[in-house]
Amino acid sequence: LRDEKALAAKLIEQAHPPVKSRIGAKVGAVRPTAALN
Repeated sequence: LRDEKALAAKLIEQAHPPVKSRIGAKVGAVRPTAALN
């Protein structure tokens, strides 16, 4: 599972700028319900 998560993380970083993905991750972690609504 760790290898799959690492691979997924690499693909996400390639698809989106690292800074943008980090900000999105922080916002999603702080406000998970806001992202779903």
